Amino acid sequence: GFLMLGLIVFSCAVFTVDETEQVIVTRFGEVQSVETNPGLYFKAPFNVDQVTKYEKRALRIDAPVERMLDVNLNILEIDVYARYRIIDAVDFRKTLNTEENARRVLGQKINAALRAEIADSAQKTVIHTAEYCALLSESSVLFVLYEYVPSLIPHVEMLKCRFHHE
Repeated sequence: GFLMLGLIVFSCAVFTVDETEQVIVTRFGEVQSVETNPGLYFKAPFNVDQVTKYEKRALRIDAPVERMLDVNLNILEIDVYARYRIIDAVDFRKTLNTEENARRVLGQKINAALRAEIADSAQKTVIHTAEYCALLSESSVLFVLYEYVPSLIPHVEMLKCRFHHE
């Protein structure tokens, strides 16, 4: 009986961190620890401590495809994605909470910044300039992301646009 009870308590008090994860341990909503190294760790059993896992690897944001107007009121269909890393799990938890929420919110922020950028450009410049996406990644798109989550995403590794015109 005691052995079985001991095994149950032990199994509720142990968690693992994979090499691709970072983990926040919270007790009643307050952060108790952040584990970033792979291994076996202990926490208070029976859901007193909660374990939340976040990805260490680059994550992808697929912003929804949107139609945007250029400076001459031409319609451009823009499909954009970006990659980012969570560098501060506690800040991420406070700001965006989940990776799904991050995809939604940051995708909207990226599209809003792109809309402003495209509105100041001619269709010919946007479609025919191979470096346009690189220019965007150095412009207001990144600024918007930095402004929203400055300690969370130090850089967007890749910002790629596919332009569809009618």
